[in-house]
Amino acid sequence: MSERTRSEELYDVHRDKAWEDIKSGNENFDKYMLTFSSGALGLSLAFIKDVVPAEDCCLDNLPHRLLDCVRTLHLGYSSVISPQHHGP
Repeated sequence: MSERTRSEELYDVHRDKAWEDIKSGNENFDKYMLTFSSGALGLSLAFIKDVVPAEDCCLDNLPHRLLDCVRTLHLGYSSVISPQHHGP
C-alpha cells in the first residue's frame, strides 16, 4: 500500500512539473511571436519609402494606421503580460 502511495505522489509531482513546463512554453512562445511581429512591422515601416515611391503612396491616413498598429501591439502585449501578474 505504501508503494502505491509513493508512486501516486511521484506521478502528481511529475504531472504538476509537466503542466508548469507547458504553460511556460506557451507564454514564451506568445512573447517571442509578439516581439517578432513588432520587429517585422518596424522594418516594414522603415523601408516602405524605398519600396513605394512617395508620389504614388497616399500618406493622408498614415498616422491613423500607425496608431492602429500600436494599439494592436499594445493589446497583444497586455494579453501576454496580464495573466503572468494575476496568476491562475
